[in-house]
Amino acid sequence: MFSGGSGSWAAAKRVVAAHPDDEVTLLFSDVGPVDRGEHQGEDADTYRFIDEATHNVGAELVVLRDGATSGKCSLSGWVWW
Repeated sequence: MFSGGSGSWAAAKRVVAAHPDDEVTLLFSDVGPVDRGEHQGEDADTYRFIDEATHNVGAELVVLRDGATSGKCSLSGWVWW
């Protein structure tokens, strides 16, 4: 699980450093409804941090949201399930 906070980012950096040959996937469970557009339920700055942290860690981000369908959304190629 990736919470979108600095502690999750630091933990993800450690996991990637400890397992450099493995693919790491960050799993974020979004709290917002599907029909609210780009801003789903977290503060907009949290989504910005998630995007930047994902790129910084070098991992794939998978976002779980109740009612969402599989596919890519407009936010930096996040994978939605």
